[in-house]
Amino acid sequence: MSAQNGHMKQLLILYLENRCTPEQYQEVMEWLRTSAPNRLLLQQMRDDFGTIPQNPQLRISEKSAEKLREQLLEKVHAAQNTQRAPIRRLWQWTAAAAVIALIVLGARIWMIKKPGGDYSTPLVTAENRLLSTPPAQGKAQLTLANGTVILLDSVANGRLATQGNALIEAAPNRLEYECQSASLPDNQLYANTVSTQRGGQYQVKLSDGTIVWLNAASALKFPAVFAGNERRVELTGEAYFEVAAASLPNGSKKPFIVIAKGQEVYVTGTHFNIMAYNEEAYVKTTLLEGGVKVSHGGESVMLQPGQQSRLTDQGNIKVEKAANIAEAMAWKNGFFYFENESIETVMRQIARWYDVEVEFHSVNNERFYAQPSRRVRLANVLTALELTGKVHFTIQGKKIIVDP
Repeated sequence: MSAQNGHMKQLLILYLENRCTPEQYQEVMEWLRTSAPNRLLLQQMRDDFGTIPQNPQLRISEKSAEKLREQLLEKVHAAQNTQRAPIRRLWQWTAAAAVIALIVLGARIWMIKKPGGDYSTPLVTAENRLLSTPPAQGKAQLTLANGTVILLDSVANGRLATQGNALIEAAPNRLEYECQSASLPDNQLYANTVSTQRGGQYQVKLSDGTIVWLNAASALKFPAVFAGNERRVELTGEAYFEVAAASLPNGSKKPFIVIAKGQEVYVTGTHFNIMAYNEEAYVKTTLLEGGVKVSHGGESVMLQPGQQSRLTDQGNIKVEKAANIAEAMAWKNGFFYFENESIETVMRQIARWYDVEVEFHSVNNERFYAQPSRRVRLANVLTALELTGKVHFTIQGKKIIVDP
């Protein structure tokens, strides 16, 4: 293996273990952007080995760990002798090395042993129609300035509409705005809204080149063309922004402002994530690159890369200086991230992603640690949660009943 591949192998191991620094995380993200095979490689790794919680109660036996270690070493040996393509060899080496490292470091495999000695089995079955619910699709709708609603998952690719001096084009799971001129007066900005349903996800490229990824049950309101001295959008739900830099005629930077649940995020050109669901206790703003100012009322804070602000229901802004970037970006990268979460928090995410109803017969104080893939059917996720022995699900129509 080359030195470059060896370096990336170590970074991917850190990424899988959620131990990346912000700089290492950015290096992994750049590596993923360079090619589709890189992204496929990481997804294969996560699908096979990604559900690894950190709960000390979920330790597998030494005998089982040794058996798994031997199997992985056999795979590594086979990888050394294979003549497959380099990308496949890197995957085999990296996946095996990552799991061996996790075992050696005392990580926990997703399995729980009952007091009687038998391993528990999932209580949900794939026969139920609800359990076959697929993960979120590219379901979204566009509301034009005149109130016209267009269902985006049913339109053909290509030119979709015109709003003032902006052309709107549809692509698979993506909408693109192309600015023909930014000389419109402020009263002709043609406010548009792209909204995703529960169980939907979408991407929007705004007229200034900014790209926005919308999570399920989210909406972004924005002008078709950004005229004037600022770029202002409104968000409900959750979105990841890669803001394009823009300048005013005098050469100064043209700010990009996101309004979400009374919070204002002021940026120029940067990458960040905002989670602002009405049903969640906090508005979380997580910065990956650049710098942002987060304001609410008379209070404001400046964030540096790797930091996260939390706006409470009481209007206070708290800053976490060493934020868990992997947790904040998990939804965009294709997996859930449950780190010391209550079952209520876990099920809110599942309900949004799979568009299901959840009813709690009773709750307890158990905490959940897991990173299941978002690309699997509902049954897979519920089965993984039941294997903890901390929760039980009953299906009634399109409703999931939760019992401890």
